[in-house]
Amino acid sequence: MNGFPVEGVPPSSFFTKAVYLDPQFIIAAPEMPFTSDLANTLSEWGFTEVFSDGEPVENIAPNGTRSGSESIVGDRSVNGDMNQVRQAKRFYDSF
Repeated sequence: MNGFPVEGVPPSSFFTKAVYLDPQFIIAAPEMPFTSDLANTLSEWGFTEVFSDGEPVENIAPNGTRSGSESIVGDRSVNGDMNQVRQAKRFYDSF
């Protein structure tokens, strides 16, 4: 797993693999943007580095494909899961 300085991750980028605070605590899935709010919160909490087997990229492409605003993850569309993603984001933001 590679370390990435929190301040060095481009705002609103997506990692190609899950992002962790340590080997067991996941903070972002490949479908979640690494926002500047997340980076600021991590910095406020004293975290200076995150870990991932992936790399930060500008666009989400879990299977290496992207079609307009719709990305395919397995047999499901990311657009079909957006309600769940919004609910998870609200829950996460409440912390």
